[in-house]
Amino acid sequence: MRHWHKRVAVGSFFDLSEADQAAEWNDEDNADEFAFLIAKDGEYWNLDSFIRAESGRYDGVMGLTNTSAIGVVLSHDCESAVIQYFS
Repeated sequence: MRHWHKRVAVGSFFDLSEADQAAEWNDEDNADEFAFLIAKDGEYWNLDSFIRAESGRYDGVMGLTNTSAIGVVLSHDCESAVIQYFS
């Protein structure tokens, strides 16, 4: 089993770099309405891609393949989160 975790900030479209904003805008006309999980290294994930988990360890899960996913645990103030990749 492989896994990693990162502490990320919860931000908006406007917290992304200009290049990332352009890429998101091309994919989605209403990208400026989305929240993003943004790591210090510039990697980011659209919070809208996560499915809410009603119980368990994670607040949301995003499937990547049939054997891997990313789970997110949001802070109480929803300004930061921890994401964990597992396969």
